Amino acid sequence: MKLKLSACNNEDFYDDNRKIKPFYVRVESLKEAVEVCQKFISEHFLGGGNWNGGQVYDDKDVQIAQVSYNGRVWNPGKWPQPEIILD
Repeated sequence: MKLKLSACNNEDFYDDNRKIKPFYVRVESLKEAVEVCQKFISEHFLGGGNWNGGQVYDDKDVQIAQVSYNGRVWNPGKWPQPEIILD
């Protein structure tokens, strides 16, 4: 699986400059994807308005999940989607 990490400027703050161009990292599980996302968010001091990454893709580049800012995992697609419960 691969995980997309990225951030955008928060439009609620005129001086916010936290844009990070999208890049991808390999992950072995959705649990690892959550851990990587939370570390990325913490290291870059991102708020909920900055987070626009977290898309998880299979080896055929089909999105299989979305990790939200709070670490919850969702089925991909138009909101609302069912949550994926991790063990």
